[in-house]
Amino acid sequence: MSNPSQTEEWVVSTLREVETTLPPADLTCRIVKAHDRFRLMPWVAASAAASFGAILVAAEILHPTTSLAQVATAQARQTEYTLINTMINGDGTEYVFTECRDGSRWSIHSKTLVIKNGVAVEPKRFVAGAFGSTVMDGTRTVHLRKLPGLINFAEIDDPKPREDQYEFDVNRILSRNHGSVTSSSGIEWHGHTVDRFQVHSTYISEGKTRTVDRTVIADTVSHLPLRVEEYRDGKSSGSSWDYQYGRPSGDQFKADFDEETTVFDLRKQRADLNRRLTQGVVLVEYGRSAEVLFPATNGRVRLVFPVKIVGSTVKMQATLVVKPGLGKPQPQVYVINGKRWQVATLVWPPFNDFNSFSQFQKAEVSLNIGDAHLTHVPVAHVSTAAKLLSPFSTR
Repeated sequence: MSNPSQTEEWVVSTLREVETTLPPADLTCRIVKAHDRFRLMPWVAASAAASFGAILVAAEILHPTTSLAQVATAQARQTEYTLINTMINGDGTEYVFTECRDGSRWSIHSKTLVIKNGVAVEPKRFVAGAFGSTVMDGTRTVHLRKLPGLINFAEIDDPKPREDQYEFDVNRILSRNHGSVTSSSGIEWHGHTVDRFQVHSTYISEGKTRTVDRTVIADTVSHLPLRVEEYRDGKSSGSSWDYQYGRPSGDQFKADFDEETTVFDLRKQRADLNRRLTQGVVLVEYGRSAEVLFPATNGRVRLVFPVKIVGSTVKMQATLVVKPGLGKPQPQVYVINGKRWQVATLVWPPFNDFNSFSQFQKAEVSLNIGDAHLTHVPVAHVSTAAKLLSPFSTR
């Protein structure tokens, strides 16, 4: 199903590395310092840390140090902060995500910068990448997308909690990479007394040795991270995270849009769908694609359907929307008003621009899709069909 407006949550969760459970890096340091011979063979230290990781972690859990207890306490208290995540893509662009949290309220603002003469600046013309904002002000969640001359719309949905949390535990941040660890304590950094940890590791990719360097700067007293950097192969690509603690400005939780903004209130559209859905519905997306919601059938799964729009000579077909990650294709089924429905994405060769298709500018349309005959079904203009239908999805 087409989705031209991926949200910041999706972008962040997709681009962020998958966290693995490894022994804390400070424990690796202890092994290295405890055995002089490991200094000559760093790979042995890493191997030993991995081999005895379960025992070491268990010992820390059973007998937590004051430092680890303080870290856990500090992490649990973080409900007011601003975090700026900069992603260096290695192609002359950077993605910048600014996440703010104030209790249950949260927001993510994103933008794309271009690198000129070593400096990141706002592009003067459109550059594909991250853009827009998501704001949850406690009463509703609003997704804003605006690119002059291209996109200008807002999605309004129910309030939802922040699902993807950043890491505030320094030990867990350090444990993401195997490798040599060095540390400096009690140094001055931008007006703070901090501890600096550096992890250098290598890996093989396409027959070449690659490097990963992670730097963590944490407040000496609170043990909270202030800045985290991770770069690959020097600084060809990587990310940085800057942590600011305290209540963000109230402006960070305002979702302002102008009269020219196309507004999709998903809550009202779902209520309208519940009320009007009998045979099916055509969902015309803001990004020019379109889907047909029609009754699900049992038996053999059909992946492609011929489509005939009554009153039009245009020949179309539709492809079934299936559940992701399954070896055998299974339709994505939605349950609405006690009935089972499936979705197929319309294809209109040689291009798809259903916003200009005259039959879909009407309030209703009649069509045949496969063996289903839909008469005078509503046409709804939506931001993305997937978001509109997500509460009705069966897992």
